[in-house]
Amino acid sequence: HQEQSYSLLNRIRVLEDEIKELVQYKSNHEEQQVNFESQLNDKTCQAQAFEEKFVKLKEIYAKLREEHVVLLRNYGNVQQTLQQETEKNKDLEKALEDLRNQEKSSSIENAESLVLSEQKYTSSVDQLQLELNSIIVEKDHLIQE
Repeated sequence: HQEQSYSLLNRIRVLEDEIKELVQYKSNHEEQQVNFESQLNDKTCQAQAFEEKFVKLKEIYAKLREEHVVLLRNYGNVQQTLQQETEKNKDLEKALEDLRNQEKSSSIENAESLVLSEQKYTSSVDQLQLELNSIIVEKDHLIQE
């Protein structure tokens, strides 16, 4: 009967040890589960934060892209306007140069005309002076006679 008691006591101790191990295992498992749930919550919060950042970046990118397209269109218009204005500027510079050349030509022609007129008047004055001198000589000659 004692043997059976020892055997049962041993069996109880073994079962108690197994129960302690199982309780410890369960406790460890529950602790791990709490840790995993905490990590899951952290990762979920991080994922939400990343999702919000992604959505914001996506919106910013869309706005930047739209702005870029508008600027490219405007750049084309500005380039075209610049080219037109450059052509107008060249035309105006050419017209100004033509006017300057025309003015120089006109000035040279006027100067030549003035020189010719002066020469003509000078020769007329010289001729009139000669005639006057001739008349004075004639007059003096007539007076002496």
